[in-house]
Amino acid sequence: MNLTCIYRACDKEINENFNTIRPIWFDKCKCWKSFYDSFNTSNIIVVFDGNRNNIFYNYLKNFSIEIINLDLNDNKGSLFYCYDLVSSIDSDYIYFIEDDYLHLPNSSQVIIEGLERFGDQANLTLYDHPDHYNKQEEL
Repeated sequence: MNLTCIYRACDKEINENFNTIRPIWFDKCKCWKSFYDSFNTSNIIVVFDGNRNNIFYNYLKNFSIEIINLDLNDNKGSLFYCYDLVSSIDSDYIYFIEDDYLHLPNSSQVIIEGLERFGDQANLTLYDHPDHYNKQEEL
């Protein structure tokens, strides 16, 4: 099974201006490491949008991955870029991921198990969020 991961990253919330819902320990490098520790045997493409003069981008460069640099500085634009990128990738499955998600150990095995069980009709995610459990007026 050939799994390609498209990891969308940007230069926001690296050292300042954190979203108020972030836990105090939030760190994009920790999010990346949790992802990489589980998915490092997959083909990984990082699509990085924005200023590359920062700790997070320099951290990513230490890994054996492909990095595509964008200068859109636009959430919607970089998302559409990732969707368009899929057409040029020869892979059985694509896993879209963003730079603020944490992964549990063996997350890649969970995705692969789901894909093997549900096949081409699968639309799987490892995403979990408190709004799925607590009714909130506004997010």
